[in-house]
Amino acid sequence: MFIVEGEKMCREAITSGWPVEALIVRQGEAPDQVHPDIPFFEAQEAEIRQLSSQQHPEGWVAIVRFPDASFEKPVPAGVLPPGRGILLDQITDPGNLGTILRLADWFGINWVIASPDTVDWLNPKALRSSMGAVFRVKFQYAADWPSQVAAAPHRVWVADMNGEDLRQVIPATDTVILIGNEARGVSASVRALNGVRRVTIPRIGGAESLNAATATAILVWHLQTADKSQV
Repeated sequence: MFIVEGEKMCREAITSGWPVEALIVRQGEAPDQVHPDIPFFEAQEAEIRQLSSQQHPEGWVAIVRFPDASFEKPVPAGVLPPGRGILLDQITDPGNLGTILRLADWFGINWVIASPDTVDWLNPKALRSSMGAVFRVKFQYAADWPSQVAAAPHRVWVADMNGEDLRQVIPATDTVILIGNEARGVSASVRALNGVRRVTIPRIGGAESLNAATATAILVWHLQTADKSQV
């Protein structure tokens, strides 16, 4: 089980169909209706602060259970699921992870798989940044990171400062985007794989690099616009 905070996240948890074990709301702020199958409690401000990880709690806390065991199991080694997806290599900022899940949700990306050393997706900041996407996007950690990418390297686009101009690259229906660590980029084991395609977002100004989540947004947007340009 894990905790989500804030009215939006709690409502997302309830409507998602994930099992909600309890909903706790600051006294005097109870909703007009609560799901009849969810235990509901009102709490004093001091109690809300004890439950919350935030400096200024929003006053809503839900205890949520994983819907099934698959959410706690890594993806089998050497497997790359069908359809478009996102691979995350050593992402360390929980805000980036949550935002990337939110982007996947917005753009209809089928799945997100992360290397084992990527930040915990249940980190409170990651959960808040996802804005409920954690309940809709299939997210798992890899059992064996290099073999995950090597399962189908021809499908993988690696975000790389020295890659092909993104504007000149046409995606396939099963293209997978790989985003590396915020400071170091992709790991050496992935960089050494044959078959992956290195693409770069053209730089016009003087900024040294892009935030990992921002780069993801541009890449997944390109997948959508490239699809439309081929129609």
